[in-house]
Amino acid sequence: MHKPNTFYRLAKVFLSKEGRMTRGRYWAIMMPFWLLFWLLFIALDSAVGGAATNILFVVFLIPTFFLSAKRLHDTDKSAWWLAIILIPVIGPIWAFIELGCRKSTVGDNRYGEHPIEHNYDYLTNP
Repeated sequence: MHKPNTFYRLAKVFLSKEGRMTRGRYWAIMMPFWLLFWLLFIALDSAVGGAATNILFVVFLIPTFFLSAKRLHDTDKSAWWLAIILIPVIGPIWAFIELGCRKSTVGDNRYGEHPIEHNYDYLTNP
């Protein structure tokens, strides 16, 4: 059987809402991902100005949505719950608690098998 290449596996992680992502994997991906965002933002802002940085928000917001959707799936919630983020103050607090602090659903759920119990990670899952 042909094993997907690294680009395909990374695209599946960052550009697909299918599957589940544990809390630890979510933090392990999101922290360096957003650090990269801020480094690029600062560099681009100082090189060409603030207006040019707007494209970074789109480039980073789309994968953030997909990663957060997988994290919500791990707690057996639909990605539609991300709409709560639009509520000032309460939304971001809810998102931090729900995405970053809440434990996974025990066992399999309607979004798939539990990643740890089935012993695979986000890069090796077919």
